[in-house]
Amino acid sequence: MKSSIFLSIIALTATGTADPTVSPRADGYCNTVKNVKGKGSDNGYTIPYPALKGGGSCIMNEGAEGAGVRSLQYSLNECYGKDPKYTLKVDGKYGPKTKATVKYIQSWYNELKEDGIWGPKTGAAFDWVGKKGDYESCVRANV
Repeated sequence: MKSSIFLSIIALTATGTADPTVSPRADGYCNTVKNVKGKGSDNGYTIPYPALKGGGSCIMNEGAEGAGVRSLQYSLNECYGKDPKYTLKVDGKYGPKTKATVKYIQSWYNELKEDGIWGPKTGAAFDWVGKKGDYESCVRANV
């Protein structure tokens, strides 16, 4: 099941190498994913990272939908435990439960505002499910 969700996220990603830089401002809701590498020694991993078609940085909040939300939900479930209160349905819809889970995990990081909104700072701090061949692991994205 894990692999099929990951592969469906990857399948929605455009091919090619993505620019791993993210500006500190957001240009709109994330509406796709781009493949980015893991950070540091994890650079052999590929991560389907939330992105904005046409470039720029993006945010996700209640009402956002699509592959970026799906990738976030999958990574939150796999990388941050299985507390039933915060386990998400991987449906690609950023609803109240996704927002509450993001807010809860933001509370683990001193540098993050606990607002439940996913943006460039939250994305850089959180772990993501990355794939290297047939192996999956939780890694930081090189953004």
